[in-house]
Amino acid sequence: MRSLAILSSFAALLGMAASSYAFTVDATCDSRRDDVLNALNESLAMAQYAADYLSLETSSNTRVDDLLWALLGGVDDEALSKVQTASDYLKAVADFARPPKEMTILCDDSFIEKQGDGTWLDTRTKDAVVAFSPCAQNQLLGYGLSSSAIVICPKQEAAMAKKKMAATIGESRAMTAENQYIDDYLTLSGHLLHQLLRFSQSVPQVDDQNVKAGPAYGFKRCWQLREEDRIGKTDRAVLNADTLTLLAVGLYFPNLDFMLGSSFEVPPQLF
Repeated sequence: MRSLAILSSFAALLGMAASSYAFTVDATCDSRRDDVLNALNESLAMAQYAADYLSLETSSNTRVDDLLWALLGGVDDEALSKVQTASDYLKAVADFARPPKEMTILCDDSFIEKQGDGTWLDTRTKDAVVAFSPCAQNQLLGYGLSSSAIVICPKQEAAMAKKKMAATIGESRAMTAENQYIDDYLTLSGHLLHQLLRFSQSVPQVDDQNVKAGPAYGFKRCWQLREEDRIGKTDRAVLNADTLTLLAVGLYFPNLDFMLGSSFEVPPQLF
């Protein structure tokens, strides 16, 4: 493994103070090391940008207000506390206030081996792995292996490349046309942000929440989660990792009209 203290470059980029937090990018990522590092830097930049924006007391941007309304329930007095909570969770990722001190990024999980008794063992750490579904058997871009390790699945990363899904938003941030769909921007940076939010040691813990149809991934189910919150008077949306990730992606694009696009039939309740 090669330890890379990427925080110093990210801190310089955002004018942040240095921290002892370090990421290790495993040798399994050597073929796309630059992509992984760029995606990691962008995930942190998105978190910082969103945290700063959401901490503002007022917004004069109707597009942003609509995004907050769709995913968190609005910008009125009752919902403003959720907006501030979202800002705090994103800031925890950006400034490393609460995440663990070390995080390893891996691009393969073949080191996890099935044992004779049917259990799984991490041969690096000799720890048992509970409820494991290896990259070879799932359709995920990746997953959080533990509070200190994120796996990027090589099969799904290759599928992203085939669909011309970039590792980062990059220059398209400024060039994106209006009326495109937010879920069309599936990037490695978004995936890493999703996982970092889950391991930010927030209280209550940010994690993957569920709606009736399944895990609240993607805009449609995140909107459904917000609706279930409204009906049941709960506050699960602000604890959903993909809700916070979509907020960060939506805020990062100055021109993105998240509510329109061929990928998603907009629920009539949005209007």
